[in-house]
Amino acid sequence: MSKYEALRCRSNSCYILKKSSTDLQQKGTCTQNRHRRVVAGWVGSMALYELVIFEPSDPTLDPMWRQGMFAIPFMTHLRINQFMGGWSISGGTITNPGIWSYEGVAGQVLCFWFVLFGRLACFGVGTFHVTSLYSPRIWVSDPYGLHIWSTSLNFLCSLKL
Repeated sequence: MSKYEALRCRSNSCYILKKSSTDLQQKGTCTQNRHRRVVAGWVGSMALYELVIFEPSDPTLDPMWRQGMFAIPFMTHLRINQFMGGWSISGGTITNPGIWSYEGVAGQVLCFWFVLFGRLACFGVGTFHVTSLYSPRIWVSDPYGLHIWSTSLNFLCSLKL
């Protein structure tokens, strides 16, 4: 079965090319990747914003969920309970929270998931779809759209100047 199915119109003068499920799968992969980047960017920046407006003075009568926090409670469920400022959610003081603190995790989400991983995933998906290493190849046609075939492109990656 070819990638495009040509259907004749009633006037017999035009063709409608219908895309197969392979194009939809590739568009779905790109859409998932873009959505992942948007969500990661929102969560990272929202966590940093919530850290700025968070008031931890009375955790009993004014807990974080009552203050309108959304990202910090989920981070707390992941056992993140320390701040880089030297205090924790439980009220104790700490000396060296490291990168497993609220600020550290929010920065990691913004840096790795939003910026680095999103671009790396786009590069990987595009490379594997174009070079047909693990997935279908690119479908091309002649200028008139009469003959349609699939081909793989040679991916050249060099740092020569």
